[in-house]
Amino acid sequence: MAFLPQHLCSLLKLDDLVEALDDARGYDQRVRLVLKTLQANFGGIPLDHVHSEAKSAETSENLRRRADRLMLGAGCRDEEWFAALDMYQRSVARAPPKSPELARAYGKRSTALLRLNKPQDCVKDIDLALGIGYPEHLRANLLRRKAKQLKKMGRREEADAVAEEARLWLEKVQLTDRKKRRLEQRIDEATRDPDYETPESHKRQLQRMDLALDDGERHPQLDNCSTAVDLDYDAASRGRHLVASRTIRPGELLILEPAYASCLATKRIYSHCSHCLARLWHSVPCDSCVSALYCSDECKTRAWLEYHDYECQVRAYLLAMSMNDTMIFALKLTIKAVKEFGGVIKLRRETKDIAKCDDNCYFFHILKPN
Repeated sequence: MAFLPQHLCSLLKLDDLVEALDDARGYDQRVRLVLKTLQANFGGIPLDHVHSEAKSAETSENLRRRADRLMLGAGCRDEEWFAALDMYQRSVARAPPKSPELARAYGKRSTALLRLNKPQDCVKDIDLALGIGYPEHLRANLLRRKAKQLKKMGRREEADAVAEEARLWLEKVQLTDRKKRRLEQRIDEATRDPDYETPESHKRQLQRMDLALDDGERHPQLDNCSTAVDLDYDAASRGRHLVASRTIRPGELLILEPAYASCLATKRIYSHCSHCLARLWHSVPCDSCVSALYCSDECKTRAWLEYHDYECQVRAYLLAMSMNDTMIFALKLTIKAVKEFGGVIKLRRETKDIAKCDDNCYFFHILKPN
C-alpha cells in the first residue's frame, strides 16, 4: 500500500497509539512503537526515495559564485540586485555553521546590501563575516566597505577607526604596489565621501510597522481591544458583536490580536524571516537545516524554543514529500501546542473539552496565552 501524507494524519487520530506513546518509556521505545504501527498499517514508510537537503559547503560555494556572476552583470535596476541577494541568501542557508563558506557568503552579500542602500544590514553582514574567519587577504577591502557604510549612517568616528584598521590589514597582505595604492586610495575615499542621499525608490520601500495599544487605551475586559469598543449582544439578529463606545478617530487602532502561530510560504523562505515574517536583508541561518532564515538572533532563538527544535528535523523531509504549506503549518501548530500544554495527552483532553462545549468562544478565549 502506497504511503500518502493523509495516512500519517490518520495515524495521529488513533487514541490507542497516543495512549501507548504516553505510557512508553524513553524515545527508543516510542520510536519502535511508531515503526511497528506503521509496519502493520502500511508496511512501513518508503522513505528511500525521499532526499532531504542538508548543509553543504560545496552547494553554498556554488550558489555564492552564481550570485557573484549576477552581481557582475547587474545594471542599475533593483530587480537585478534583488536576484543576486536571493542567491546569496540561499548560499548562507546552506553553508555549514561558522565555516569559511559562510564567512564568504556574508562578505559578498554585504556588497549587494550596499548597492540596495541597506547600510545597517551591510555592516551586520561584515561583522559576522569578520567574526567567523573571513580570509585575511580580503579583510582590508571588507573593512573599507564597512567604513563607507558607517560614514553613510553618520557614525563618523567609528568610520575613521575602521578605516585605520583597514590600512593596518592592507600592510599585512601581499599585493602589487599598484593594487595596494589603489586600495589605499579607496579606503581614504570611503570616509571622505559626501553624505549619501537615499534614492526615492528606497524611501518608498515598505518598512515593518510596530503597532501597539497603550496601557491607557486597553479595554479592561476585552483582551487586545481598545476602550473605543464594547461587547454587545442581540439575540434576535446579530448575536455577539462589537459596538463603538465613543467617537473613533480616523486611523485609530481598535483591535490588535497577535497570531498564535504563523507559517511562512515555502516560496518566501529566502526573502522573509521564518519566525516573525519580516522582510529579510541581513539574515542568520538555522544551524542545522537549510529551510529557515531569521532576521535576528532573537527570532532564531525564540523559534528554536517554541517549535523549531522539532520542526527542524522533519521539515526538509515534508518538503521533499511534496507536502504543502498547510501541512507544514499543521506540524508547527502541533509542536507549539504540545510543548505549551506539556504533552500530547493533555492537549487532546483540552481539544475534546472544546468539542463538547456549545459556547466555544469561552474556550478559545482561555486558550490564548495571556
